Amino acid sequence: MITIPAQLANMNLFQPLNVKSAAVENGDITWACWPTYRRQTLAQGGDHMSTWSFSASDEILDRWFDEYLGCHFEESFGGVGTFSGLVYTMRLSYNGVVLTKSLDDMANSVRVSYKTDSAAAEAITTAVTNPASIARYGTKEHLEKLGSIYISPTTAGYYADNLLAALSQIRAAMEEARLSGASQPGTLQVEVRGYVHTLNWRTITNASTTTVAASAAITAALASAEFVSAGAIATNAATISEEAASVPLWERIKAITKCGSSTQRYLAGCYAGTSLDYQPADETTIAYEQEMRTRRRLTYLPGSGEIVPAPLVRPGRVVFVRDLMSGRPISPSLLDDPRAQFVEMVEYSMEGAVLKGEPRRDADKASALALALKTINPRQGRPVIDPIVRIS
Repeated sequence: MITIPAQLANMNLFQPLNVKSAAVENGDITWACWPTYRRQTLAQGGDHMSTWSFSASDEILDRWFDEYLGCHFEESFGGVGTFSGLVYTMRLSYNGVVLTKSLDDMANSVRVSYKTDSAAAEAITTAVTNPASIARYGTKEHLEKLGSIYISPTTAGYYADNLLAALSQIRAAMEEARLSGASQPGTLQVEVRGYVHTLNWRTITNASTTTVAASAAITAALASAEFVSAGAIATNAATISEEAASVPLWERIKAITKCGSSTQRYLAGCYAGTSLDYQPADETTIAYEQEMRTRRRLTYLPGSGEIVPAPLVRPGRVVFVRDLMSGRPISPSLLDDPRAQFVEMVEYSMEGAVLKGEPRRDADKASALALALKTINPRQGRPVIDPIVRIS
């Protein structure tokens, strides 16, 4: 096991939320996560994804691969929660053979949309479910649409039953099998996804064409969620129709959020937990400062010099490069200032926190990366990497 530096986050693993809160592996799995741990948090969506990989004894790798899919994961720093999610995918590798298990491939509530003939109206079967799967992982819906054949209601029921049997049992899939080459130790790659991803496990249907406030529409969508609850929901009077036809919950919430209001952009997401916040984006306040020329680490405004620990840096805020164009006043509209950037994503790893703005074209990103790598440490002959915070 490696020695974990004090400035890095701690990680804990628990039984799936639907089962109980008991810890697994004695709770603390920090040893397994570092040094490969990497996490992404988004302004729109919040906790997105984290990944890590590790090697251990066959007994430990087998236990993880067999038992820990769907388990609840928490990252924290100094007692403050910084990311949470569920174990979504695991890849077990030995000597070039890779087996994968993923919740992507699972559904435990299945319906079939069908027609009996070309002139008939579309019909949807009653959902068939796997109670044992639901008890462990929560309800994950799947709607299968048959557009190429016409079948009877009875046959549609058979189809739904057979599909449920195939989808509700999580089976390991062989991604790759290289049966030659050097011997390799067993390695497990773990992918955790934030609970916002589970919102698309459920759908919302409403035939009403009544319009409601956007904030009310967000709350109504969350009423159908299993793991995610309403957190801080700001009032937004922009009107949204209640009408929805089997729309995945997160897709609906994202669409509503993009509408914003008459004056502001809105953001929604699960930020270090299972509560979804819906709030106007603060694009007028400098939340973090950075010094480009001296490579000073991020500080809180107003320039107190207090370093922001990398795990605590959050997206959805404005960062300002304060040692660039120092004689120029800040633009009245903050984001029009070339020194200000709205942080769309924070990527956290052992190297620190990387703040990213709006994605650009691939060619632009490649040019920026090439420029960044030109900064070489003359003593060690490798690119300089800020251990706390970088901006890209």
